[in-house]
Amino acid sequence: MSTTIAFARSSAWVHRSSLLSGSITLFLAALLLSATGTWIQSGISLAGESDARGDIGLLSVASSFAGTTVLVVIVIVASVLTQSLRPRAGQLTLLRTIGATPKQIRRLVITEVLFVFALSTPLGIVAGSLLAPRVSRTLAASGLVPPGFEPASSPTTAFGVLCVLGGTVILSSLLAVRSVTRQSAAEAKRASTVESGSIGRSRRVGALVLAGSGIASACAPLVVGGIAGSAGAASSAILFVIAIALAGPVLVSGAARLTEQVVHDGGRPVDGGGRSVHGGGRPLHGGNSPAFILAVRAARGHSRRLTGAIVPLALLFALGLVQIGSGAIGARAGQEQLESALRANLVIEASASQDLAVVENTPGVQSAGVSAQVMSSVRTDADEPTGIGFIDDLSWESAPLTVFAGEEVLAPNVTDGSLAELDDEDTVAISTDAATMLAHSVGETLEIEAGDDQVVPARIVATYEGGAAIGDYLVGSNFPGAASAANQDILIATDDGAQADVAQALRAKGMSPIPTAAYVADVQADASGEQSLSTGATLLLLIFIGLAAVNTLVMITRSRGREFRLLRQTGITSHQLVAMALIEGTFVGVTAVCLGALSAVPALFGISWAMVDTVSIGVGPGVVLTLTAVVIGIGIGSVVPATYLLDRGERRSVRPSST
Repeated sequence: MSTTIAFARSSAWVHRSSLLSGSITLFLAALLLSATGTWIQSGISLAGESDARGDIGLLSVASSFAGTTVLVVIVIVASVLTQSLRPRAGQLTLLRTIGATPKQIRRLVITEVLFVFALSTPLGIVAGSLLAPRVSRTLAASGLVPPGFEPASSPTTAFGVLCVLGGTVILSSLLAVRSVTRQSAAEAKRASTVESGSIGRSRRVGALVLAGSGIASACAPLVVGGIAGSAGAASSAILFVIAIALAGPVLVSGAARLTEQVVHDGGRPVDGGGRSVHGGGRPLHGGNSPAFILAVRAARGHSRRLTGAIVPLALLFALGLVQIGSGAIGARAGQEQLESALRANLVIEASASQDLAVVENTPGVQSAGVSAQVMSSVRTDADEPTGIGFIDDLSWESAPLTVFAGEEVLAPNVTDGSLAELDDEDTVAISTDAATMLAHSVGETLEIEAGDDQVVPARIVATYEGGAAIGDYLVGSNFPGAASAANQDILIATDDGAQADVAQALRAKGMSPIPTAAYVADVQADASGEQSLSTGATLLLLIFIGLAAVNTLVMITRSRGREFRLLRQTGITSHQLVAMALIEGTFVGVTAVCLGALSAVPALFGISWAMVDTVSIGVGPGVVLTLTAVVIGIGIGSVVPATYLLDRGERRSVRPSST
């Protein structure tokens, strides 16, 4: 065993308390990635079956969730590991002063962190592979997997998780010790003693570029509406959060300075020492308390340290708000579009195919038509096949085809072409959202697999608005598989004033007609059930982010023992120290909420404009207050107990022994 490995192992054991946070975060990250990777492998397995090209819904859902998961995991793991290594700057600087080279420092830190990686990541991979089968029943209920399907773990998944987390760990370690290795020993010693609130040129440029990209993404609905514009707007939240992470020290220092100015000096400008520039006025109550002054000065002086805790909390607030808000906005858009398109005033749900003739012969019925859904796959990539099974299957998207009931009962807003041509063979109408995503227009051909696994080259005859309500694809009753579709709904338009009589007559014939308002409510309830799957996946991410934030805050507080000892020597009491921690925790939570809101609100405004042509965040005050309480609660609930326990331990260690 080399000297570097032996020293790294000993150093990791000595500093195990500071590395514990990184170890827990790596375990949870490996668990999330392993579970997601297992379901991606299962989706590839389903899609690769010769008779199951349409069974790629699981692969689509898992792949879309995987993108967000990998990005969030990389950001959180990098943040936590960087913060766990930050207290080591003094020790590493000391090694530089006694002759250690930058290469030796980098090798030592990477080896030390890889010890933690090797202990935590395999356990997380095993836990994730065991967790994935637990949600099989939920996925089967959503129609994403066959009943009784059990995912199988794969070495490919484990290898992928190791590569993602291993690369993140090594890169984070190099960035964490960059300030020690790129400077001379004397400069590194000075930098480890005084924390700078400024950021380098590369970080400033990166933050500005990402913020500009976020603004452009949030404004995408001004150019492209519907689902495409909504997706662009949603991505802006992540871009803003990453920009905040790069510019974090400057933003946190500025927030602390603003807090001191507003609370301590009643809004009057202050100089570099925190004193009012000009007299007059009284400070707000509590602004002169030692606890408040110590808290805001600590935030200003250690803005880099607090950034590691504030960024995950800002991400938690932004991701939670965007997920809940976008779901509510999507539900509202679907309801409005369905209500606008429906001309029927009665609906018979899940009817038999022979019931249509009975309905049409009922007095008072003006017109009636059958609407149903045919499960199919649509080719979304016009490139030539590669010959590789699962890669070619990714060119097909699992999508339901809605059987068109006729313009007399269902009339979406047609933007091009005519729905009347759906009576012709092998024709399809697509929503404007699908037309944008597929880059297809009226007159072009779209390959659709439906019915008895036959691929139909369907000619696009119309485009229409309202894909969120009635689906992205409309076909006629003569399209393959339409006649045998199960759970057909009969849409009925009655003569003026005849709705009640028709409903009574149909009930007498053993049918159960309902008003269209109740039908719209049932459709929205089904959509809410599908949305709950995505919400549940996002909740796991939020829990992971929250736990990472708690670990970071506790780790940061535990590393302040020397600072607390100095404060005790200057006469601060335990009560004042806990009060200072309360103010710091509140500052962390409130700052995270503000930054998270700045990231989420533009995204929600864009989603709202794309889907419902209004500006709204899609959620009520109750949701916002709940997320705010959770974020601030994490800040206070992490800092205050950790400060109290650390102070009590320090007081016990210096208590004189009795003689």
